[in-house]
Amino acid sequence: MGFQDVLCMTDLELIGVTHTGNRLQARFVHTFTGAVHTLDADQVAIEAGSPPVQDLHNDLSACLQEPGATPIPGGITRIGGAVALRDIHAAMREAHLAARLIWRGISSDWAHHRVAVKNKAHKAL
Repeated sequence: MGFQDVLCMTDLELIGVTHTGNRLQARFVHTFTGAVHTLDADQVAIEAGSPPVQDLHNDLSACLQEPGATPIPGGITRIGGAVALRDIHAAMREAHLAARLIWRGISSDWAHHRVAVKNKAHKAL
C-alpha cells in the first residue's frame, strides 16, 4: 500500500473503469506480462501526462553559455516529460539510463584525473 491507502502502480496501464453498485471497478493490464488485474475502489486517479516542458532546460543551457559559468560534468540531460509525453515507468527507466551514462562519464574523468596526478607525482621524484 502507498501513503494513506493510495496505491501507485507504475507497471500497470488502465484499460477500463466500470460502476459496480456505489464502487468503481478498475481494470489494468501489466506492462510486461500482459496479465489483466481488477481492483475495486472508491475513486480512481489517473496521471495522464502533460506536454513537454523545455523552459528549464533552455534557461540552464543559456546560463552555462555565459562567461564564468561553472561547467556541469556530463552536461544537461533532458529526460522524461522534458522531452516528450512519457508514462511514469518510461520516465523512470530513462532517468536510470541517463544517470548511468553520467556516472560513467564522471568515473572515467575521475580515473583520468587520478592517473594524471599519479604521473605528476612520479615525475617529481
